[in-house]
Amino acid sequence: MSTQRFYQLLIAFGSITLIALASERSHVLASFVTVIPVNIMLGIWFLYTSTGGDTAIIAGYTRMVLCGLFPVMLFTSSCWLGFRQGWSLRRVLVVSCAVWLAATVVYRGIEWWVSTRRG
Repeated sequence: MSTQRFYQLLIAFGSITLIALASERSHVLASFVTVIPVNIMLGIWFLYTSTGGDTAIIAGYTRMVLCGLFPVMLFTSSCWLGFRQGWSLRRVLVVSCAVWLAATVVYRGIEWWVSTRRG
């Protein structure tokens, strides 16, 4: 494993640890730390180093990440609504993951359909 890959993995582990520690202090702080775009930054960094800085590939990646935020917003909205209804953690996560998966499949299906129509 290269030194750079080691640092990338160390930062990824550190971000998860930061969320865990923040959640012990304050749920508000944990919510802010959770939405820091560190995963997107790490993904860009990983891809940048593995492709030799191919900006066309990275541009496609960031477009897909941007479009992938819609299913994530639906997931988060489902969690919020489920907890407001008093559902258990298990039920909230199962339903919210199903919503996320359905939205992701629909989005990818539409993207595939549009790309086949273009030629």
